[in-house]
Amino acid sequence: MSGSTVFTPGVITPQAGQPLRQFRCILAPGIWYYDRWEETTNPPEAYKFLISNAQREILIWDPYINPQDIDFFINIPQDVSVKGLTCFGSRSRKEQELISRSRIASRDWNFHINVKYYDKSIDGGDNSDPFHDRYLFVDERVFMVGASIGHHHQRLSTNAIVEIIDSNARALVRHRFDKCWNHSYTKNLFSFEGGVFIP
Repeated sequence: MSGSTVFTPGVITPQAGQPLRQFRCILAPGIWYYDRWEETTNPPEAYKFLISNAQREILIWDPYINPQDIDFFINIPQDVSVKGLTCFGSRSRKEQELISRSRIASRDWNFHINVKYYDKSIDGGDNSDPFHDRYLFVDERVFMVGASIGHHHQRLSTNAIVEIIDSNARALVRHRFDKCWNHSYTKNLFSFEGGVFIP
């Protein structure tokens, strides 16, 4: 393929001004590739790096935001606005666990966050999945994420984060996020703003 380069595991290609292995992954233009076999003990760091460098806004679109992932949000900078969109059934035990863990974690938060869930028990039953792909929006940048948040603070599996460069593609993904965010089946899980936690 003209203009492309094949990067094999073990070949580290740093971006300008970044030290080797800063993200514990294989770097190529537009992609951060974490190889579980290359990193035998360390977790990936690219996701944490991206959210910790946000200036204005973070949107997390992930069907599997779990209670243990809430601790990962401590990396979000002060005064950044965060929206998280996930999905599960209305009778899910995870719903209450997320609220409980978030209430405790919010004591150390200096940012604004609103998390919603698409109630898939309304739309086809608890076994249906209204969305599958994971996306991360950081200010004006949009990334397609190969695995859910839990795979980005633990060494669980090989995965990649790919930046969406084309402006029309970024606009399309943002439009679909907004449509799901405002859907009648989407419900508030919790919000935190001005030091007040609202379940």
